[in-house]
Amino acid sequence: MNLSTTRAIALGIALGTTYVVGCSSQPATTPGGNPGDVVGSTHNPGPGDNTGSLGLFLSTGGITIDSATYTITGPGGFMKVGTFAVGDVISTVVDGLPAGTGYTVTITASAGDAATCSGSAQFDVMSGATTSVTVHLQCRVAPKKTGSVSVTGVLNICPTLDNLSATPMEVPVGTTVNLVASASDDDMGPAPISYSWTATSGTIASPTAATTTFTCTAAGTATITVNVTDSDCGDMGSTTVICDAVSGADAGTADAGTGDDASEDTGATEASAPDTGVAEAGAPDTGVAETGAPDTGVAEAGAPDTGVAETGAPDTGVDTGTPPPACGPNGSTQACLTAQAPDCLACATTNGCLDPAQLGGTCEGTPGTASLLAGALPDGTTCSAIFPSTPTEAQVCLETLGTIFSSKCAATLQETPCLCGSADAAGCLAGTTTPIGPGYDTYSCDFGSTSSTTIQSVFTDQTKGAGQANALVQCAAAFGCNTCFGL
Repeated sequence: MNLSTTRAIALGIALGTTYVVGCSSQPATTPGGNPGDVVGSTHNPGPGDNTGSLGLFLSTGGITIDSATYTITGPGGFMKVGTFAVGDVISTVVDGLPAGTGYTVTITASAGDAATCSGSAQFDVMSGATTSVTVHLQCRVAPKKTGSVSVTGVLNICPTLDNLSATPMEVPVGTTVNLVASASDDDMGPAPISYSWTATSGTIASPTAATTTFTCTAAGTATITVNVTDSDCGDMGSTTVICDAVSGADAGTADAGTGDDASEDTGATEASAPDTGVAEAGAPDTGVAETGAPDTGVAEAGAPDTGVAETGAPDTGVDTGTPPPACGPNGSTQACLTAQAPDCLACATTNGCLDPAQLGGTCEGTPGTASLLAGALPDGTTCSAIFPSTPTEAQVCLETLGTIFSSKCAATLQETPCLCGSADAAGCLAGTTTPIGPGYDTYSCDFGSTSSTTIQSVFTDQTKGAGQANALVQCAAAFGCNTCFGL
């Protein structure tokens, strides 16, 4: 839109502005001319003089003129430029115009911010004759510097990110991590909530799903961010996952030379050879146990595997689901880890999993008495049935470790199965499917909620016995203490 307004004659009338060109010092009028036009004429100064003059006069009509200029161009490249003296009456006489044809006079004037005027006309200078010329000025009024606007407000409540979790938070390279986000939008518009996941490294399986998985592809710390939006505004949150380099044999495979083809030790022999269930590092599975070593389903040195442990209890090689005494409420963290494999405790200790100064910890270091959830759990049992007497948080921690190790729910180096079991993992983690994992009842009792999303938010809270146990298990898995998980 052109905000300037063009006014021709009408503005000239309003300003009372008249230009006159003539041979006298008084204003001249042109019969039939328009008010506001600039009128000029040439005159004959006398015999033998082959030049003429142009007289210009501007009547301001009370309007304050800031400046006024003229430009005369003519044949042979002639040009003459001048300015008017500014005052109540503005006039000037231009002398010395050579006789000729094809002259043009251009006049410009300004009156502050009110208007800018300009116009031009052609004329001839004839020796011994007088010629009149009218300059038609067009004036443009400056646009107004103020205006108005009509504003209509539309209220939109932005969605809020309520929960963001990544479990486990430390894994070896090549391992997947479960990602869960949930958001709420009070006005449920203008569009449904959408999710967008990004990561500084690694890959995300479904970047636009509320529940998805992340896979570590390189060692280091990956920052994972989720944005939620209703197409107008939104919220965001970030978390980190530590991806640890994998050294030696691939995590999750059987020891080299075991001949077990990555399967769990069942206590059965392979190809008629005595099965030890545990091979020495880099050595074939010979069915020979070291003298004095904890019973692993291996016979004493040189003897066939009888299936009898040193304690005299039959070694069936079958998981009964009953926590070993070392991992029960009356056991200890070190005894529980040692019971899993000879080097499980050493690996966890070396990597700081038991050191509070390195964000580790032990069950014995978890203070306080557990405040258990009241009422029935989803499967109908109660916390008082699981814990007949009020336990300490340390006892809950040892009970949780026993459940995790005996059920082998973390054998994939992830604890999602410990919470969800065989239930749909995505629905379980999103809170739409009831968990049925072996650790779910213990988690519910200690964390004080049956909600899977609430449990995830405090899953590794080391002030809680179950949280301390989870933190220790995730640390051992992250640092490749695979023998702790029967791998």
